[in-house]
Amino acid sequence: MSTLLDPARLVRAARLRAGLSQRDMASRAGTSQSVVARIETGVTDPSFETVRGLLAAAGLEALCSLSPEVIQ
Repeated sequence: MSTLLDPARLVRAARLRAGLSQRDMASRAGTSQSVVARIETGVTDPSFETVRGLLAAAGLEALCSLSPEVIQ
């Protein structure tokens, strides 16, 4: 799976880029450290809204776009 589509890698990368601990990220996002840990380890599959909130806590914005798939 691509890093861009893998919530575990995306959340962890955002957190590390922002220099946050799991506890700090969780606090900023209004959730618990265990939620962040479960997402980062792939134990839980978060909703887009949850990922968006965690990315915002790291000072990032989630942007999504759709484009036609190029088949070769």
